[in-house]
Amino acid sequence: PGTDRSTIWAVHSDGSGLRKILIPGCGGPISDPTSVGCFNPRWSSDGTKIVFNRLHPPESEDIYVANADGTGLAPAVTSPLDDEDTD
Repeated sequence: PGTDRSTIWAVHSDGSGLRKILIPGCGGPISDPTSVGCFNPRWSSDGTKIVFNRLHPPESEDIYVANADGTGLAPAVTSPLDDEDTD
């Protein structure tokens, strides 16, 4: 097993230009309780946004969106409705 949480990387289709997308909070040592893993990235159809999962210890998973350069981090999905809201 690794010692760091996952981060998001981008690369050109020819395999050149590998770069880490610096998204606030993504990555860091597993031993750091404030670090989160970021994974399962998907590009928006226009290539300006990335949607991805963030895994918060202890195993709480949320969906976030950020700009292609890693800025503008925001939750992509709000909290689920309470049972009383579904009546």
